[in-house]
Amino acid sequence: MRAKKKIKKKIVTDEAARPVAVQIGYEDWLEIERMLEAREPENGGRSDDFEELADDLGKKWKGGDGLECQIRIREEWDHRP
Repeated sequence: MRAKKKIKKKIVTDEAARPVAVQIGYEDWLEIERMLEAREPENGGRSDDFEELADDLGKKWKGGDGLECQIRIREEWDHRP
C-alpha cells in the first residue's frame, strides 16, 4: 500500500464563514489528475460507476456509520467561528 501524501490545502469561506471552495497547490493538482486518469476504464482502471465506487469505499471505510460521520462533520462546520 502506498503512503498517503499530505496535501496542503486552504479552505475558502463565504461571508458567513461557510466553506465554498478548497485551494491546493498546482503540483498536488497534477498528481490528483494523474491518479484520477489512471482510474479511467480505458486506462485499465476501475469504472466511475457510483455503485461500484461506493462498494469499494465501503470496504475501506473504518470510521463507523458513514451518515453519522457526515452529519457530525456538517455540524462541526455549522458551529465554526
